[in-house]
Amino acid sequence: MTKHFLLVNENGSDNIGDHAINEGLKTLLSEKGYTYESAPFSTKKQVQQASQQKVEKSVLTKLKRSILSIKPLFHFLWLQKNKALIQNQLNNQYDGIIIGGGQLILSGFAFPIAMHAWVKYAKQKNIPVYVAGVGCGENFLPSEVKLYKKALQQCDAIFVRETASIGKLKSYFNVEAEFCPDLAFGLTPLDKAQKANGIIVGMTDYAVYQRYKNEVTDNQYDTYDSYLNAWLNKTKSLIIDSEEPIYLASTTHKDAACNRDLYQLLKAAVNNPIELVDGVESLDQYRRLLSRSRVVFSGRMHSLILGKIEGCELKPWVISAKIYGFLDTYGTLEYEEIKRTFVRQFINKLSTVSVAVIGYSDYVGGSGTGTKGLCNALGRVDGVVCNKFFVKPSGGRNSPMQWIHDMVAKLLHVLLVILARDFSYRTVNIYSRLPVLDVFRHDYVFGTWIGNNTITLKELIRSDKHIFWRMSDEWAWLGTLHYNTTKKETHAIKKVNNYFLEQKLRLLSKSNVHVLAPSVWLKNSLLRVLPCIQERVHVLPNAVDSFWFYDFKPKEKSPNKIQILLIAKDLDEPRKGFDVFESLAAEFSSDYIQFCAVGSTKQRNVSGPVKHKGLLDKLALRELLSEPSIVLSIGNLDTSPNSILEAMAVGALPLVRKESGIVDYLPSCLDDLYNPTFDTRGDLLVKLKGGIRALEQKGDLVRAQVANHIRHSYSSENISFELAKIINQVKIGEK
Repeated sequence: MTKHFLLVNENGSDNIGDHAINEGLKTLLSEKGYTYESAPFSTKKQVQQASQQKVEKSVLTKLKRSILSIKPLFHFLWLQKNKALIQNQLNNQYDGIIIGGGQLILSGFAFPIAMHAWVKYAKQKNIPVYVAGVGCGENFLPSEVKLYKKALQQCDAIFVRETASIGKLKSYFNVEAEFCPDLAFGLTPLDKAQKANGIIVGMTDYAVYQRYKNEVTDNQYDTYDSYLNAWLNKTKSLIIDSEEPIYLASTTHKDAACNRDLYQLLKAAVNNPIELVDGVESLDQYRRLLSRSRVVFSGRMHSLILGKIEGCELKPWVISAKIYGFLDTYGTLEYEEIKRTFVRQFINKLSTVSVAVIGYSDYVGGSGTGTKGLCNALGRVDGVVCNKFFVKPSGGRNSPMQWIHDMVAKLLHVLLVILARDFSYRTVNIYSRLPVLDVFRHDYVFGTWIGNNTITLKELIRSDKHIFWRMSDEWAWLGTLHYNTTKKETHAIKKVNNYFLEQKLRLLSKSNVHVLAPSVWLKNSLLRVLPCIQERVHVLPNAVDSFWFYDFKPKEKSPNKIQILLIAKDLDEPRKGFDVFESLAAEFSSDYIQFCAVGSTKQRNVSGPVKHKGLLDKLALRELLSEPSIVLSIGNLDTSPNSILEAMAVGALPLVRKESGIVDYLPSCLDDLYNPTFDTRGDLLVKLKGGIRALEQKGDLVRAQVANHIRHSYSSENISFELAKIINQVKIGEK
């Protein structure tokens, strides 16, 4: 899958190291086939001219600097100046933002507010943020800690370039980080045109030495002259041949001024040929110089990194704790090993597939269970990160909030149809937890709900993202309202339904849309409507450990009672088979066999041998599934098999129609005990007696067999294997 990233670092500075970081990252992304754009971290170009003329400080300049030394004020002014630049840059479509590398977590400068701004505005657009190859400084001000902490805690992943920074980030900002090498290690070594010969010297600016001298315990140099002479003496100690050339080459303009002074001393002190590179060469020129040299002597970490890449012997001037960290982390490692580590840890993180999972709600029910099951299974697939989006409030089917939502949505639909307006362009879902468009910023979209009040169908149809619909119910493909209420529809509502049916079929017909059917039966029912999508329909059962009862321990079944439960959607409709159930119950006179029924939408005045348990909701299921020994499906539950799966997972024995889609889920262990399928009323009576005999003979043993089979076969771990295969299939098709 081709991804497009925004690279945010100090690529506009005069420091060769910053350019090496940017180019190394570009190289690694290009090797993976990703595209990119670059933007400066502190949002301004910093390249300076080689001229090092001194500028007299005016009173106004001094006053300005004094005011800006108040950090909160400086941060506020910086944000006002640069906010629009950052927001405009983020208006483009990116699969992620990579901030780094370099010493970007540092006190002073604009770094704290820059980190805060980039992360804040990226997250407002739901763009993943990766901080990579950075180092962490010390001695942060309280205002800086607050900015960094808020920003870093929102990042999707943080990788630091030395192990010491892992502890610092935890200590200062309470964030976890992983190690990966400096991004400059992404560069590929140049071909050596000649035998390495020569010493590269890069004296570091004295002001840098003074800033960090408290971090090291080595020699202290109180004057510039003593510091300059120390560099002279160490350079002389590296000479092994009077013919070997010495190159004075710097990676920043301020360093170059010091190298000019060192050049004058070296000319008088040694006989070797000496070449001064005045100013700062380009990254390519500096690397070519390294590729033909034997030794690099520098206090700049990226001079040492580039020297390691090009095979030079490293002679560091330990000017700060950062150089200590470099030596501790990379000193004994070969370049090839470092780059392999980098690719394995960080670049693989960028290969993560982001998934949006759209569900009806997080409440119990077919779609709610499907959403949770998908998220559980996706969470076990390597390289997949998912976010949930719900299209209904979480109060449940019968909550006042739900009723208000349904009334508002239906009224708007009817009104828009009457006005002949295209009502699917914007969502009417006023309770969506996250903006609709956030869904389409993910790599893939997984859905468990495609009802008439859900996410905008036209946006889905327009999208070129791969969309996977986890279909829980057949009705959703046929365009009818839920729970068979079509007979009560007004003319306008029917018109709405017909429109949505056309749009659903249009969506499912697209080549980038894949269907995940929970059973073979449901797969075949869809293919009868849309035979053209044969190659894009996959069978993927629900993960039972997503069900609300998974950790629920049912009551022990009484050996003196066998309870038979009928779960139906509408007890008043004769075709659901309740009358058959009543007559069946009348044929059993035994006191220890009890019959009860539960319905989804309608009550029924039940008399005689059957006890009515009320509406099918979460509380009713919790009570009912702790008691029954046999769960019976006579009616149309075959379009939504969750209830039977729930029952079997707590040890209830199933009994279902032969032509039912639930047959796909029946445990094979039942074949030797009783036949759990029927087709006629007479056959049902025979099979029910067989199930009762199995319970009388085996009891808890047979119930445990059923529960263990369901919990193992349909665990999210097993389902995740199938999901990984499907996702990999799609990835291969993209290449």
